[in-house]
Amino acid sequence: MQSTIRFMLSVSVVVALVLWGGLSSASPAERVFLPGQVWKYMTRPNENMSLIIICKVETLNGVQIVHVVIDGLKMKQQGMPAGEIDRIGHLPFTETAMQNSVTQLVETSNVPDDYLIGYRQWRALYNQRKATAISVNVRDALRHIENSINGVEGQ
Repeated sequence: MQSTIRFMLSVSVVVALVLWGGLSSASPAERVFLPGQVWKYMTRPNENMSLIIICKVETLNGVQIVHVVIDGLKMKQQGMPAGEIDRIGHLPFTETAMQNSVTQLVETSNVPDDYLIGYRQWRALYNQRKATAISVNVRDALRHIENSINGVEGQ
């Protein structure tokens, strides 16, 4: 459990420190994101059961940021039980990136409390101008994270 928490924190910090430059294309239908919503999204091929849980929505410096937990992953990670990660406890996306990722609202549930650990780390770095929100779609962000944690070049 502790190694999972440490990994979730590491992923949150690594992702927060990476500045993705490209802006997403125009969003499809405008969706309103609210805490507790559970969404299907355009997944990677091996993760079609994966879901996004909206944890917090805030506007910082004029940018709406959607903080999420992603469950049902099959992200390769050496050293983890079964060799993969099934959950990331916090990722901050721009609203546009989320608009370009989600496909269907599944349900509304409780916001998982454990996202706060990663959120607080991210927010401290954001306040120091050392972090930002992810501006690429969720599928591309997950591919980049998996490549980064596994030392794959050409991420």
